Amino acid sequence: MHIHTFAIDQHLILFRPADQRLFILNPTASWIWQALGGDVSVSEIIQSLAAHYTISTEDIEADINATLQTWLSQGLNPSSVNEAEEQLPVQPVTVKMELPANSTSNFQTHFQYGRSNFTLDDYTPDLKPNFRPLLASLGTVEQKNTVNRIAVYKDRDNYVIGCNEIELERTPLEAVAVGRVVQTMVEYGYPDAAWMAFIHASAGGLDGHGFIFSGISGSGKSTLMAALAQSGWTYWCDDIVPLDSEERAGAVPLGHCLKSGSWDPLVPYYPELADQSVFHRFGREVRYQLPDSDKTGFTETMPVHRLVFPVYSPDGDQSLDPIPPIEGLQRLIDAQTWISPDPVLAGKLISWISTIPAYSLNFHSLDWAIDQLRELAQDEQL
Repeated sequence: MHIHTFAIDQHLILFRPADQRLFILNPTASWIWQALGGDVSVSEIIQSLAAHYTISTEDIEADINATLQTWLSQGLNPSSVNEAEEQLPVQPVTVKMELPANSTSNFQTHFQYGRSNFTLDDYTPDLKPNFRPLLASLGTVEQKNTVNRIAVYKDRDNYVIGCNEIELERTPLEAVAVGRVVQTMVEYGYPDAAWMAFIHASAGGLDGHGFIFSGISGSGKSTLMAALAQSGWTYWCDDIVPLDSEERAGAVPLGHCLKSGSWDPLVPYYPELADQSVFHRFGREVRYQLPDSDKTGFTETMPVHRLVFPVYSPDGDQSLDPIPPIEGLQRLIDAQTWISPDPVLAGKLISWISTIPAYSLNFHSLDWAIDQLRELAQDEQL
């Protein structure tokens, strides 16, 4: 499979369009990769590294063999770098979506998002509790006025997602199916945008300064954004943040999805939260808090000035610290960010990571975190 390479500082970033994966090589591994791609033999590499680090050739050989074995297991080959650029672009295969006979929609809604209108038909036996509260913040329209139709059904162990009778994805994972519905909504709602990535994150702005809050599930990003939305911030997204080729975020102002651990900390911000219905989402209890109606319905993308990785820990220390770009990229990978299969857009994403200020935010007090972020938003260097 073909590989494209990019650089951040002394690290080499490998991008494989076939499965849209990024791999990060440290400076030494980067040198080995480039040497092998330049037809330098393994024995020459061993001798060179042994002389540079004054380590025995036996130890260097063992390390290099382990590195090569890891690359082999991941399907990485230095000789495949950038070969795809010499080929004609591969046209996506169009597969017609065919619903099973006698399918009955278990949930249907007609809504407006971005610059388009949609009908969503859920034919699955189990996704309705995800879609009904999630989409409740979007404006509704009459079915006769909808332009695009998104459909989801179950085929044995796979969820099948499609739009306008074209199949888009099959996945056994409930979370991926729901995420793909939202991604499809964004792609059709912003038809002129070229998306570099869909980041597992929340996002918002203060006084025109845009922030993305990314992290793995349970890191506290949704809790933090929900509190910020009650503290003078404009709410853009929760859970999925689309980032376009102009380094701007598209708003996806769906309901705040709040896990049980965030309910008590958010009561001061949302006294009504304790009375909200409880849903089971991906095996966990959640409540949905609808955003203010005047903060939904964005039709334009917005600039992003800061990338923050929050980690909520009830008993941990509190700190807001800048982190290097390579750490920011690794955290985005760990958060399961979707990356465009287009190498040009993937390269622009790497460039964005190289330049945007990134921070690690460790907190146990929402008030403290909000104060820190307000100061960061008011930084004159923005």
